[in-house]
Amino acid sequence: MKKALFGFLVFMVALACQVATAKVKVTDVTWEGTGDAYRAVVHYQGEMRDTPALSVNQGTVQLTLQDAAVWPKIDKRVRLNADHDTTLMAYQFSDGVVRVRAVLPVAVKGGADRMSVILADGKVVLSIPNSALEASAAPKAQPVRTASVAPKADAFLQKIDQ
Repeated sequence: MKKALFGFLVFMVALACQVATAKVKVTDVTWEGTGDAYRAVVHYQGEMRDTPALSVNQGTVQLTLQDAAVWPKIDKRVRLNADHDTTLMAYQFSDGVVRVRAVLPVAVKGGADRMSVILADGKVVLSIPNSALEASAAPKAQPVRTASVAPKADAFLQKIDQ
């Protein structure tokens, strides 16, 4: 029991040191939808020296922040449009590296070339134009309709009774 408590204490001190030494602390991730574009806004405290790296893989858009920390991780579901939701998350990828992801229900056309990353005071704004999102989102799952098995079951039960 003492070893487990000691291990937990060492882990918490190491985590606190990591958060304390990071230049940037991610505090929140929000989603804004306007007429021409969607925006994922990363709110942070501290001094960000470099523009975050942007990568796109089908429906996942990712920003990688260096010399950063986030605790606890951020995981939100936000409304993309009337029919679809988006998952926003910020998590500690490794020591000093935070990844911020927007998992979209649609594929992104044109990749990172169609998007912009802007550093503002205490914010990183990732802008995704509406034209970069494919119009055909994955449809909502429809219930599978199967033929009724009741008549077959009734015939089988009658056969057994005879």
